[in-house]
Amino acid sequence: MLGLGSSCNSEEGYAKGERYRERFHEGGTYHVTTNPIGREGKESDYLGSFASAGDIDSFTKTNGILAIFSGVVRLRVTAANGFAWITVSVVPFTSYRIRYLNDPNGAANGSSKFKVGTTLGGNDMVNDAITVGEQDTTMSHTFTTTDVSLVYLTWSVDASGRSMFFDNISFKEA
Repeated sequence: MLGLGSSCNSEEGYAKGERYRERFHEGGTYHVTTNPIGREGKESDYLGSFASAGDIDSFTKTNGILAIFSGVVRLRVTAANGFAWITVSVVPFTSYRIRYLNDPNGAANGSSKFKVGTTLGGNDMVNDAITVGEQDTTMSHTFTTTDVSLVYLTWSVDASGRSMFFDNISFKEA
């Protein structure tokens, strides 16, 4: 009697399952650079709504001060074009969408930029100039990664002593 065989061996099946597990994120355990958000992956919540001071721990800053005020992130720069960034692990050749709320409190006093690139400060995927007055505006960008496993999400402010505010960052596969 003929039996039905499996279409893949057990090692291959396990490997496919592991890749899927790494890409499928339910929330709470995602790490910024070790678990990619990938095909069929759920929205990352680690960027989130900034309810506590530790919510910005994965961000880094250059020539700026990054803090949370009333659940909103404030980037105040100490030199022209100071910036804050976060590195996110991605799956190559996959489309992603990032959305965030710009200036929810109407307190920004500097023109700013949002960039996505394959290098720190790079803008080869997204380069969006944001003017003062784009208050309480949801910014949304869709981009496709190249043959890379990390991208840099960067927010910068044009002039020393100026600030920008953002909140509710959502990053997921498009």
